[in-house]
Amino acid sequence: MRRPEQLFLLAAACVGLAGCGTRIAQRPPARTLPARTADGLVSVRWTLGRARARSITIRFLEPGCVYSFARTASLQTSQSVTIAVYDHYRPLQPGVVCPAFLRLATATIALREPLGARRILHAPVWHP
Repeated sequence: MRRPEQLFLLAAACVGLAGCGTRIAQRPPARTLPARTADGLVSVRWTLGRARARSITIRFLEPGCVYSFARTASLQTSQSVTIAVYDHYRPLQPGVVCPAFLRLATATIALREPLGARRILHAPVWHP
């Protein structure tokens, strides 16, 4: 039997089974940090600097005009550590020019429990 036929038969068999595929659909969404907070802060990109047993150091760019650093946030579970860097976002007015300068900034997130085998995850990033 060719592969497309196998996939069709598998799909047809799945349709006939009660509850086939519903486990994934019924699973609650994974908890994460928001890309934009209620007070208007936005999550921006960061890169991993160093991971230690009780801390994680991250690096991120601070453009200066449009974004300015506000705070970091972490969501720590037994399986993962999700990290967000939140900036204030101020769009430029028409006709305003922003000088092209960037600053490499770092932040260290303290862990409540040792990192161990937990995954380090990036929170969703906001896009204007």
